[in-house]
Amino acid sequence: MPPLPIAILGCGSRGRTYAGIAASFGGRYRITAAADPVAAHREAIAGLFPSDGIRTFSSAGDFFAAGRLVDVLIIATQDADHFEHASGALRAGYDILLEKPAAETLGRCGNA
Repeated sequence: MPPLPIAILGCGSRGRTYAGIAASFGGRYRITAAADPVAAHREAIAGLFPSDGIRTFSSAGDFFAAGRLVDVLIIATQDADHFEHASGALRAGYDILLEKPAAETLGRCGNA
């Protein structure tokens, strides 16, 4: 079975943790794209899968503008951005792993 391609939106500490977990499964998963405004964070993710040619993006907007790249998107951005990023990902057809909270207020969760 080929590895499941995954993209990571938000490559800070939490995003790098998820990428490290994916890398530890010995080829079961493959990170194919990473988006973060901090270049060093994107490079850290790319370093976990150096031979795979990970596509990197400096913003969520650039990532979403590239079209649907994978089936699964890990959203590990700042908490205040979760709702917007998750909504965009679901509209694009991604299955998502979303860090909590899903939104900044309970009311907004009910209005998704």
